[in-house]
Amino acid sequence: MTPLYLAGNTQASFAISGTAAQSSALVNGVYDLWADCECFIKVATTATGVTTANGYILYSGNVVTLQIDADYKIGAITSGASGTLRLHKVG
Repeated sequence: MTPLYLAGNTQASFAISGTAAQSSALVNGVYDLWADCECFIKVATTATGVTTANGYILYSGNVVTLQIDADYKIGAITSGASGTLRLHKVG
């Protein structure tokens, strides 16, 4: 099992709703993402183009681990509910 490196790593959260939102630009690394409501996510240099049709579904209460390249952002949108998407760099 690969260890997680949390000390000093980026952690953030942002509000998500039926309108696309995105994180700030991130540094290269591996990130865990989770949300308190079902949402759809996208990774891009400008990620506000995420929709419920083109995003990757993230079910409420689940964690997904993603490799993010430098200066990319995570975009998220819900199908109606609002909540919070959280991320933490783990490697």
